[in-house]
Amino acid sequence: MRSALFSALAAAAVLAAIVCGFTVTGSPETARLRALDARRVNDLHDISMNIDRKYSWQTIDAHSRGPLVDVELDNEQPRRDPQTRILYPYVPETGGRYRICATFSLADNATEPAWLNHHAGRQCFERDARTDSLN
Repeated sequence: MRSALFSALAAAAVLAAIVCGFTVTGSPETARLRALDARRVNDLHDISMNIDRKYSWQTIDAHSRGPLVDVELDNEQPRRDPQTRILYPYVPETGGRYRICATFSLADNATEPAWLNHHAGRQCFERDARTDSLN
């Protein structure tokens, strides 16, 4: 009887630890979604840095501040969403302005760089290669 009570208490303690672990860290699925969103943030940051760099080269070479043109990542395949494998939408606008978009799984207001804070779902970020290149 004593061993049955001990076993029940031990099982309850293990179950409580598992529940607390999921409460504090989230489920494995939430961790997976966070990792996918972190990859999206890194991809968008890298794409933005490449766009800004290409724009500065374009303005030096062409002596103009016209719209951005095709952007390729230096010797890399174009970046794709890690889950859907779809290319990230990139929309050049007038001057050095552009928009890049991604669809996020979870909201995150503590992203670095801060301009990539996002809500869950599709979100576009407006950038300006003339002024945003240091962010």
